[in-house]
Amino acid sequence: MLGAIGDLFGSEYPFESIPVERDMARPHQPEESWPPPRAHVDDAYPIIMPNGWAIGSFLFLTPVKSRGGAFICFPGSPWRYRPQLARQYLAAKDVAPMGKFSGAHMEFLAQPGDLLLFHHLMGHCGSSNVADPVTRHALLSRWHPDHRIIPGRKPFDQMTVIEKANSARYLNHRLGLELSVADKPTGTDAETVLKDGMCGLGRIQLCAILHFDGVQLLIVNEAEPTIIRRQSSQDLLHWRDAGPIDFALGEIHSLQLHQYGMDVILTVRTEAELVLLATRDFATWQELGRVSDSATGTPWFAYAKYPTKVAAGNTLFTVSERSPDEVVCRWGERWEDAGMQSPSPFERQPARAFETSP
Repeated sequence: MLGAIGDLFGSEYPFESIPVERDMARPHQPEESWPPPRAHVDDAYPIIMPNGWAIGSFLFLTPVKSRGGAFICFPGSPWRYRPQLARQYLAAKDVAPMGKFSGAHMEFLAQPGDLLLFHHLMGHCGSSNVADPVTRHALLSRWHPDHRIIPGRKPFDQMTVIEKANSARYLNHRLGLELSVADKPTGTDAETVLKDGMCGLGRIQLCAILHFDGVQLLIVNEAEPTIIRRQSSQDLLHWRDAGPIDFALGEIHSLQLHQYGMDVILTVRTEAELVLLATRDFATWQELGRVSDSATGTPWFAYAKYPTKVAAGNTLFTVSERSPDEVVCRWGERWEDAGMQSPSPFERQPARAFETSP
């Protein structure tokens, strides 16, 4: 097993050779139904490149029969996910279960001693053991190179397997994937933008930026404090004016953007309140709610299973004008519901519920 993982990483990426193993037992549950497999990808905030572990492994200790608790994978799913994540790299959690991206599932039917190695973006899921009276046992480990995998602009014949599996250039060359592989900018282009700036934007007062179909930049300039202007770019050097956004909210005092899954959440702090808005295309916006007495606010998705045992789901951190030394945390399953849960332990002021707009 260690030799196989070493071959995939290559000598450039040493790794800890003592695995942290967890027995993923699947006892017999004949009374349960066997639900249709639904793909997911691991980690709380998965991104395109390995962010810690790069290879997962299952070492099977018992035979695995069909519907006997098999590990289920979705062959080829990383290469279907990648083009979508190249457009919106924070969308992995919502993209993974979509059938057009995950593809068809396959049960991994194993014998004792069989080893399965899988890519960090492999769509997969567990399954119930409804068919085998013997408990299925398999050891799960994840393998971390000691530094970040960076294929860069290496010639293909000098890349290790793990670099090829994560190189946009190589996957574009090998599989023809549309991965927004930009040419290296010329010195003249970069120097011009750095020297002259982005023309025609005026004196910028506020800005928020997000990788979404390229890069989306929202700005508010000094001359138009009630208008948000959107600029888009594919390379951070050449920008296109995508037009103004007027929410008719009055003068704008802060902007914050956040994405988790397919939804982009924008908080806009006006003279009177904090307004939450959502979009999936930066063209059509939906108002989700308002919070009064807020100097600023940041939306975030709190993945409850690992990073936190308190706040969960759609989370809003705010600072009030009355208590500028305190951060208040609100959360809920929907943005409209955030604030319905109990306040976070570090608060001294009670959290207010969202005031949902009509």
